[in-house]
Amino acid sequence: MRFGDALLTVQLAAERVHDDLCPKHAEGAPWHQCRWRPSLIATADALDAIVAATTAGEPFPDQAGAFALHARSCTVNDCMPGQAAEHAHAYDAAALSLVAYVDDLLGQERPAPPPVDDSAVENRRGKVRADHPDTSSKAAVAIAPKSGTQRAAILAELLDAPFGLTDPEIGEATGLSMNSVRPRRVELVEGEWAENSGRTRVVNGHEHTSWQATAKARAYYGVAQPSPVR
Repeated sequence: MRFGDALLTVQLAAERVHDDLCPKHAEGAPWHQCRWRPSLIATADALDAIVAATTAGEPFPDQAGAFALHARSCTVNDCMPGQAAEHAHAYDAAALSLVAYVDDLLGQERPAPPPVDDSAVENRRGKVRADHPDTSSKAAVAIAPKSGTQRAAILAELLDAPFGLTDPEIGEATGLSMNSVRPRRVELVEGEWAENSGRTRVVNGHEHTSWQATAKARAYYGVAQPSPVR
């Protein structure tokens, strides 16, 4: 990759983090400098760490990204190695945004991470054990989304979208942040309630996959494919 291409990739990744996390951007504010935009060198280190973790097949590349962002960005004086794991959590959301950016570049869909507790939280997967087998996890997401949950809200929008919706469009339609949209949409895909429409659209200067409700979802809810209006 040429230096110019690599630099542009890093710049776009830093903007992706900002666009996903900055409340002012969500309100339509023009370009501005703020704490949600990581430095280019921190972003480059995080991308390297995430790509390396992804290539190695590690299940949580966002953790590698969070540690890389922390190493370049931590504002705590005399941060000791033993504190790094705690401090790195401040960069979890930014790291997840970068993982999504890398996945978009690689053209792959990453499955949602398994639940870490056994509490029945409506906006997470169905209730399963913390040490559940993979089959239990699949069964949980295969259950129809419960009314009033984030998954149900996202699926309702997809059922009414003739050309599908991108993640940012889902967020705008539901009022959910990208940190909520992506995990819930991944769960819908895993449960075969949503699928890649085969189309992409550019939103806020970035190309995003368009997602649509599956035939299974439409049959279950008795909703016909809406007629496209051009």
